[in-house]
Amino acid sequence: MDVRSRLGALIAVSGGISVLALSAPADVSDPVVLLWSLYCSALMVAAARRHQGTTRRTAWLLAGAAGLTAVGFLVRGIHGEMVGEPQPMPSPADFIHIPAYSLFVLTALHVHRSRSARRDVDAWLDSAALILALFIMMWVTFLGDFVLDDSLDPGLRALNSVYNLLIFSAGAVFLRITSTPGHRPLAYYILGVAGGAYIVSDIAATYSLARGTGLTLAVALSPIVYGLAAAAIRHPSAKMLAVPHEEEELRVGTLRLFIVALTILTPLLTLGHDGGRVSSAVLICAAALLAALVVTRVVRLLRQQQETSDLDRQLSTELAQLAALDSAAAITERIPEAAERLLPNGSTLALTSGRTTSSHEQLILPRALRVDGFEVAEIRGGLPPPAHLRVVSSLLRDAGLLADAAEGLAASARQASEAAANERIAENERRFRALVQHASDLVFVLDEQGLVEYVSDSVTNVTGHTVQEFDDRPLSWILHENDVPAAEQIFTGVLSGSSRQAVHELRVRHADGSMRLFETVMTDMRHVPAVGGVVLNATDVTERRSLERDLRDAETTDPLTLLLNRNAFLNETDAAIRRASITGEAVTVATIDLDDFKTINDALGPMLADRVLVEVAQRIRASIRLSDTVARLSGDEFGVLMPEGYSGIEAVAAIERILEDIASEFDVEGRTITPSATAGLATDTGGDSTAAQVLRNADVALSQAKAHLSGRALLFEESMALAVSERLDIRSSFQRALRDDELRLAYQPIVEFGSGRIVSLEALARWRHPTRGDVAPGVFIPIAEESGFIGELGEWALRTACLQMNEWSTAGLDDFTVSV
Repeated sequence: MDVRSRLGALIAVSGGISVLALSAPADVSDPVVLLWSLYCSALMVAAARRHQGTTRRTAWLLAGAAGLTAVGFLVRGIHGEMVGEPQPMPSPADFIHIPAYSLFVLTALHVHRSRSARRDVDAWLDSAALILALFIMMWVTFLGDFVLDDSLDPGLRALNSVYNLLIFSAGAVFLRITSTPGHRPLAYYILGVAGGAYIVSDIAATYSLARGTGLTLAVALSPIVYGLAAAAIRHPSAKMLAVPHEEEELRVGTLRLFIVALTILTPLLTLGHDGGRVSSAVLICAAALLAALVVTRVVRLLRQQQETSDLDRQLSTELAQLAALDSAAAITERIPEAAERLLPNGSTLALTSGRTTSSHEQLILPRALRVDGFEVAEIRGGLPPPAHLRVVSSLLRDAGLLADAAEGLAASARQASEAAANERIAENERRFRALVQHASDLVFVLDEQGLVEYVSDSVTNVTGHTVQEFDDRPLSWILHENDVPAAEQIFTGVLSGSSRQAVHELRVRHADGSMRLFETVMTDMRHVPAVGGVVLNATDVTERRSLERDLRDAETTDPLTLLLNRNAFLNETDAAIRRASITGEAVTVATIDLDDFKTINDALGPMLADRVLVEVAQRIRASIRLSDTVARLSGDEFGVLMPEGYSGIEAVAAIERILEDIASEFDVEGRTITPSATAGLATDTGGDSTAAQVLRNADVALSQAKAHLSGRALLFEESMALAVSERLDIRSSFQRALRDDELRLAYQPIVEFGSGRIVSLEALARWRHPTRGDVAPGVFIPIAEESGFIGELGEWALRTACLQMNEWSTAGLDDFTVSV
């Protein structure tokens, strides 16, 4: 009997034992199933020892998972005999079965990593969506009632949840493997059926536990799982299980349409479901997550389609440049540079003399490009995505055609026959015309009346209109009505010779009614016999201009709160001050800073702390007038511009109302937060100040409020600026005072009342400034503490007092102490 016959017999016996398990009593079928499981596990161990290379590890992992599962069945059966229960749970067997499930997940992961060289996030999202849909179905039908049934043993419910988690993990990896292309030997399909039966068996076991029925179906499926797994590992094609496959570009196939259908239909299962508040919450969360997965997939699909369109456009540009070269050697020399512009950042293409054993992607060069001994193009810097690999492959293929054409032209020039040379030239022209007609850019040829004489075939793909629609019609019929005068003016200028070439942006009406923005270049080529008209090249720049607008918005908007940023706020303030210089109204700027926000940030973490900032921003925005402007100036500091209608006192009152709104408590992830803030205000009444000066004055007032009126608003006064300036001067002079011996110690005696004797002295620091004179300790001591110089001041005082004590002791004055 050959190998295939033996494996067929193995699968047939598995089916027979499954039928026995369904029909015979448990005391007969269970021992047979157990013996069969142990026998198949032994077959898998024997097969694993014969495997080599990557599949050896796959075989050992699968044999280990099968063996542990079989041993777990044996332990559960013995435990059941001891407690008088057929399939007891929990059981010591769970300490064996859970590692067995984990090994099954590891087996699937190992097969996936061996077969897939690239990371495919989209396939994982598909798998997750299907698994989540399966979870919703199970939850609605039986799983929710079981998990939330308080009458059941908590240990049983927790254990079943662990098993279901492992089932879903295994299912996700299983779907990831089966949803991607590649070489699929017979062993792959046998192992896939075994994995599917394994997951169905576990779901059946979960259903049986939830409904309180026997494990008949789960037990009946286990012989098939073991028989198929053993047959797969022992099949001659098993050595091909780990052969890597080539990833393909993202396509909307049957599987992805099935996922979309599941996303739409699965939430319908929840209609009418009344499993209680907790069960409904679980279903709502699962449905929301399922929707998020599909939205993510759609967004990624759109982005990748846009990337494919951009790559195709770039490919057309590179081919047009290569077409201008006159030899195969010149084209081959330009290939690496052209390919690098089609590859992701960090990837390069190098030409080598032959295939190597490196892990880089290698492409065979067309015969026409094999000059100077080059035969292979090697992509370095990581495996490129499929879309990039496709366009590079197309570049090499079409470059080979262009090289063939160039070599054909050169050969024709050397031939005596004029007819042969003309034929090659015509072939090259046809090829070039095909490239132009299938490019993503549009090419029009207009006669002197502005009628379309020629339009490239790509107009259908780009605008949705057919080529026939343009026959003997003016270009204006497809333009936006407001752009027609500009287009006619440009056309007239080109015809008159005042402008040989004109560049302009025009709006073009798509066949679906939408408007697309095109960058157009109009060139007078009436003097070229082969053209004989005005050539209009048009490139769709709609997405590019949209992106540019988004980038401009990012320059003025804070990305977290969507308020204006500091630069935009200064511009708004400057404009308000200029208006106020004409109207004579006051302009008030307030800076609001959250109190002790660092504590909130440390307690909640950066992510939740950002939510606090967003909430505060919303409260400020809701509290201001329509004419006011709010911005985020820095981390936890906000700015409010009040350009009109408020006096200084009214502005303070308005800002304090905002501070009260900010101080209302709110909930963040179950934690109650009660933020508080302090504000400083500054007013310009004549348009004499700049925006930076007003904002600086508000910051000075904020600093004073932080020091003395935390949680309140304080209006700037000139004395505050003087105090700040004086404080800064004293701070900058204090370090020099330590260095230049401007400090001295004054000794205050402590006298015994009865005798009048000096019993001790207290050393006090004094500072005589060169220009300010004596600076009070109450002024420079706090500044020393804030600036970090208090330590140096203390060391100086101790050293100076000790030297003075030493002098007094030498003079015989040592019957008192000195306190520093």
